[in-house]
Amino acid sequence: MTQIVATTDRHEIVKIISDFYNFITTFPYLPASSIKAPPRDGWPEDVRETFRKMGKTDQVVDLLSHLPYVDTSAWEVFPDTEPIDYTSTRSLKRIDRNVSLDPPHCEIPDHVVSLTCGRNYGIWLLLDTNTAGTVAEYSLLGGPQPNFTDEEFQSGNTWRLYPTKPLGELIATLKEKYRSLQAIPVVRNDGHSGIIRVGGGERDEELEEIRKIYRGHGWPSPDFRKEECKAELQLWYTGWLDKNSGNQR
Repeated sequence: MTQIVATTDRHEIVKIISDFYNFITTFPYLPASSIKAPPRDGWPEDVRETFRKMGKTDQVVDLLSHLPYVDTSAWEVFPDTEPIDYTSTRSLKRIDRNVSLDPPHCEIPDHVVSLTCGRNYGIWLLLDTNTAGTVAEYSLLGGPQPNFTDEEFQSGNTWRLYPTKPLGELIATLKEKYRSLQAIPVVRNDGHSGIIRVGGGERDEELEEIRKIYRGHGWPSPDFRKEECKAELQLWYTGWLDKNSGNQR
């Protein structure tokens, strides 16, 4: 197996993230029209000027100025985890008001930037541009929690205790989980979407029902019928709600 090393090369990081977003559009999940690609020279100067107000390093600002973003708040990359669109009106207004887009209760240095918002139970992917582009997978309340002292908690440095890996390695692992349907993108009938995963609380038979829908429409072959699969998944989700939530849709 080829070892994936970390990189601080902006072009390589942009390529890794762009390729991942394009990969996700092959699922009945994220439409290609939701991906915002920057102009050839990066996002406009007024946007970059707002980025500089975050107090991050020039390297972070340059990276954010060339990343693609997802133009929807209804899409998850992990369960309870959304990619941060730094160019959205909401994000730019928050930056202007000096509201941090980093995880709460954490002291995040200027060379580290949050790629995702995990709120309480999701994953905050924290990219460190000083350590060859590794990412820490930090969660406030979800998943296994490392042991930390009261002093570490008070200092806001508990995020440093979480596992790190090269961004390319993390994305490659995530892609394989999607391909093998260990993590399954599902669009609900209200247009919102999420990730159903092994060990995420769903029963084995429910996971297998969803996999059967995917495979019945040709996944993962080039002939995969995405729109037909999406329609059947939404019908499945409606039936699941009827059975489990008293028709709450």
